[in-house]
Amino acid sequence: MALTVVNCIFGIISIIATIIYSGRSSLFTQKLNELLHWKSGCNPISSVGNVTLHYFAAQGKAEAIRMLMVDQQIPFTETNYTEQTWPNAKYNGTATGLFTFGQVPAITTSKGLQFADSKVIIQVLGRSVGLDCDCADITKCDTIAAGVNDLYMNRSKVWNDPNFSYSTRNKFINDILFTWLGYFERLVPNSTSESDGIYFSSERLTWVDYLVFELIESNCDLISQTAVKQNNPDSVNEQDVVVNNYTKEDDEKYENIKDCQSLIENFPKLNTFYKSFRNRSRLKTYLNGNRHSLFIPLP
Repeated sequence: MALTVVNCIFGIISIIATIIYSGRSSLFTQKLNELLHWKSGCNPISSVGNVTLHYFAAQGKAEAIRMLMVDQQIPFTETNYTEQTWPNAKYNGTATGLFTFGQVPAITTSKGLQFADSKVIIQVLGRSVGLDCDCADITKCDTIAAGVNDLYMNRSKVWNDPNFSYSTRNKFINDILFTWLGYFERLVPNSTSESDGIYFSSERLTWVDYLVFELIESNCDLISQTAVKQNNPDSVNEQDVVVNNYTKEDDEKYENIKDCQSLIENFPKLNTFYKSFRNRSRLKTYLNGNRHSLFIPLP
């Protein structure tokens, strides 16, 4: 009997060693985690419970988080800060560790969890509902998330510039937005194993898809909201005419980029992804409802 037990132990050790040396240990770990949690992904976790989202009454870096929670039916409420309430909330939240780096978004949950940073939050929430990336795709997903953040920061510098003008709008579209959407276009898989859409990772829906979709959606909204001048040439003042050698003639190249369709149709695979994703029933209802404004109401 003792010999049989020893043989079993050595057999198990041999199997594990074979898996490790074959380079497929991550797949083995993922399948084990999926069986334990009955959820897909490299590192699924249990439900986080009810969520309280701490942010401003604006879309910003919290909007992709809201989209995921709405679409995946994670119950949540919000604590929204204003120009008046934020300084005191920031001091208290930083002191307690809720705002790790003195910034929002952050979340607290009914299970006693708290997280800060938009990427960390959406990844944790994704893991809790089976939307984590496969182990083999973790690096790709982190890279896409970093790219989304880079474009967000580049955009913020332009839109928050006090000297923002019609020409800087079009220069942003040409020099930044078209370039970065081209990067994301190349990251869209050519095919998927699912019949209901194209996804950026693991051939299924993951938390990364919400980040990319929100990035497209928010840029579409910004373009639509700043295209009014095209129908009112008199509102274009003298400072709009030349910005860093960008002329009014250059503006005319982008005068037709006035809404989402005229933007996204330049990127066929992103266009397919965007249209399919926007038709998700719960998400579509949310997008057509009363959402927060695009801009954070702070100086």
